[in-house]
Amino acid sequence: MTVAEAEAAANVDLVVRGFDYRTGEPSRCAYAKPQEGPPELAFMVIDDRIARVDVSSLSRQEINGKPVTINIESSQIATPEGIGLWATEAEVVAAYPEAEITGHPYVNDGHYVTITDPDPPHHSMIFETIASRGNQVMDFRSGRSPEVHWIEGCS
Repeated sequence: MTVAEAEAAANVDLVVRGFDYRTGEPSRCAYAKPQEGPPELAFMVIDDRIARVDVSSLSRQEINGKPVTINIESSQIATPEGIGLWATEAEVVAAYPEAEITGHPYVNDGHYVTITDPDPPHHSMIFETIASRGNQVMDFRSGRSPEVHWIEGCS
């Protein structure tokens, strides 16, 4: 789905941020956020097509020129199974028994809880949890491979 198709389908304006610092042109990979919408929501855009959806307790950008503080308990974004930022790792595994739990590459007491569609094109959902925060989901993302597995977004 293109950014324009997503805007039309959701009746929202998306602000795309991401420019190649060398040329000033839009970069191949960028993030789009709703101009008026949940600050925890972002869409990774590759060549004007949405590759993945990110829901994060840490806002990576400002919205309308103002820094955003996310209250994860008030986030209303959830999977069809009811899993959102407020969920615990145990709730994720209960909702997705096929989930694979692996260590977080950067956080010593963190985990990745990954659910992968066994059928091509093998889309995945990845939930990031941290033990020192009650094994609560701090971030999750869903999308196509390989982009859904990119740890640092477009970096």
